[in-house]
Amino acid sequence: MRLARDCHPPGKGESMFLDTDGLVRCGKSARGTFCGRYAGKRRGPYVYVIPGGGYAMMVAALLGIALAVPAQGFDHRAVPAPADRGDYPIVIATPSAIATRVWVPVPVPYQEAVQLPEVAWFQTGRDETTTVAVRGPRVGYQTIFYDVLCNLAAGGVITGQLVPSLADDSGRPEQAPPMQVSAWVADDIGRLIPRVTLREGGRTHVTPPPDLELQFSSPARQTWASTSRCGPLVVHFWCTFWSDQDVAEWQLFVVHSDPTSPAMQVTASSLQVEFGEPPVVDDAVPLGIGAPFYNAESDRWSFDLIGGGPVDIGNAQGLPIIRGALLCTDSSKRWWHNLLSADRAIRARVDRLLSRGTGAPVAGNVWDGEWLAFRASVPAGTRDRDEIDARIATLRGPMLEAQDLFAQRGRGLFKFTGSTGDQPDFGASKGAELTLGDLRAGLTWHYHSGQALRPMHYREASGAPVRKADHPQWWTWSQTTHFNQGVSPDRLGKPYPEPLFNTHGYSGTDDQHASSNDLASCAAAFDWPAHRMLVDDEIRVAEANTRFQSGVSGAARAIGRRMLCDANRWILTGRESVWTGLVLEHAKLAFHDAFVPFEGFRLLGPPFRDARVMVDPETGVPVDTIVLWQEGLGLNGLVAGWAAHRYRERIGLDTYPNVELLRRQIVGMATTFARYFVQGPDGWQTWGNVRWTSAFPEPSVLEGTDDVPGLRRDRITVQSGWFPWTAAGLYYLARADHGIELPGEVAETLRGIADEWDAEVAPTASLELREWMAVVQR
Repeated sequence: MRLARDCHPPGKGESMFLDTDGLVRCGKSARGTFCGRYAGKRRGPYVYVIPGGGYAMMVAALLGIALAVPAQGFDHRAVPAPADRGDYPIVIATPSAIATRVWVPVPVPYQEAVQLPEVAWFQTGRDETTTVAVRGPRVGYQTIFYDVLCNLAAGGVITGQLVPSLADDSGRPEQAPPMQVSAWVADDIGRLIPRVTLREGGRTHVTPPPDLELQFSSPARQTWASTSRCGPLVVHFWCTFWSDQDVAEWQLFVVHSDPTSPAMQVTASSLQVEFGEPPVVDDAVPLGIGAPFYNAESDRWSFDLIGGGPVDIGNAQGLPIIRGALLCTDSSKRWWHNLLSADRAIRARVDRLLSRGTGAPVAGNVWDGEWLAFRASVPAGTRDRDEIDARIATLRGPMLEAQDLFAQRGRGLFKFTGSTGDQPDFGASKGAELTLGDLRAGLTWHYHSGQALRPMHYREASGAPVRKADHPQWWTWSQTTHFNQGVSPDRLGKPYPEPLFNTHGYSGTDDQHASSNDLASCAAAFDWPAHRMLVDDEIRVAEANTRFQSGVSGAARAIGRRMLCDANRWILTGRESVWTGLVLEHAKLAFHDAFVPFEGFRLLGPPFRDARVMVDPETGVPVDTIVLWQEGLGLNGLVAGWAAHRYRERIGLDTYPNVELLRRQIVGMATTFARYFVQGPDGWQTWGNVRWTSAFPEPSVLEGTDDVPGLRRDRITVQSGWFPWTAAGLYYLARADHGIELPGEVAETLRGIADEWDAEVAPTASLELREWMAVVQR
């Protein structure tokens, strides 16, 4: 396929089309075959584009238009495994078939990054060439991004490391060249700001010209942010200009929140996004977004975020994060002027624009000992590549064809509150693809995290986030305003009782099953300001959680899971209010409301009764039951908080009195657990459910191997599926450098359990199993 010799830019009433002889032409040819889903469906001189397939790629290269084609990813054989990289833990690659020179954000562990200067060297592993690297945004105490200037070949993969100076002492960049915004980007900034149009209920809402705020600036980049109201919706937008680059990267996040209206939902018949420059929309195929279309009369580009029929968006729900790029050209001329230029310098610039059309370059790092609250990552195993290949294939499959905008995501928790506990996302570390530096995770994880869709995005009339300090009478339950007005008198402008309303299907995360390991991993490893906003939204609803009111703290599993989330949120933000108001408040709850110090059993009466308790086989009456796997999840969260505390000590932050409560409770729970583990006929064992009689169970109760009605149920051994849920925190206490003094017999028991795991399970354990137990700081 090629341009026809007599091809010219489309004039009024004309369109570019693919002719039957395989040439791209312009005009009104009756025999031509228009390229695109909108052909014949819209009035006006639009440019039509095939939204997928081989022709689409060809037309994209000719016209420089963003297509709804997902990046094809990398052959894993081209990406060195962590063990093969030696001293070069960073990998950078491009999915593009066109060579390019581009800035790439590389995630660097906080403790490593603070040892580097603001401007450092990126030294490649293959030929020892070096290039400049500039410090970028900081993500709490977890990540500092370094923007590396790369020359990437078509489909290129490079490895390297950041160094403060060159080994031969030939110097280092004392400072990077000053930020130079490209002339093609700067000639009309207004063309880079989206105009969002919502049509609902016979009304049309349009975002006003926004106030742009400079969010981050360095010699490598400028990131600008804006918040605009579009009727009942709030539109968050970020745009990054890279030094001397003609591509501007953008993100868009839309939420429904309007405290001035009693409406609990908005029914959007359409939601259209319009730019003045040609846009690339990443992940457009799985999001069901058609190719952008061009209006020659307005000289602007549009795509429909919602366009196939009415969509109900409930109160505080969001839409998926939309990310892409703007292929900026000379705004004094029509967009195709430079694309058809024969000038070599201009053609080189156009090639760099086109290289972005099939996806942004991605970077990976190896995070050994530096990952989230436990400050530990998963050690590489001999068969991990095969397992990760299978994981990636599972995630890639749905990305190759159109999905519903609100489809269930592959790594996200299930849509509904009552089922969010059914996902394997409650382990200590999680995120092995990222901690091992597999680049393909960068092409899939951001799409497959579903937290953006949950109803936790509360906004004021101005569009600013709702904060607990401004609404002391506002309380939440499973991320939403508490259903009882007696508990939450402040309804944020909504009626009571709440009327029935429709949503796009996502509810809040259950307080008993809170987990955001997937979101935490995305925020730590990808330079997406929208991910960081999601973490902030989670914090705001957590600060208003009714579980902080006396007597309603919840089950052990609930405290543990929430505490793990909150420890990660502190790592990702570095805010002391999160440490004292969430992590240490949960430590206080665990000590005062939930457990007896140094004994570890439930305090609120005998152990809590729920659907998992046993019943007396003779009377049918529920009996007092200690549920060991629940207590294990509670301990898991407590030691996550303790591991984060130890990290705070290493980086010189303050210690608070409630940390002592945390230490004492960990000792108490470990002591109780040691009483409930015995050496059975085939190794260490306990039971998921045991009748509570005293702090010291009879050994005969625990030593058998069969369930006994009303006495014991669900045997747990090192080999069983319940073991990681029950023992991940115990494994931490047996192996990590935690500084907690345990009673001698307790420490001996925990070491014995850990030794059995290491000898019998760990060598052949799946990656998922080892993710649970990856809590040891090496």
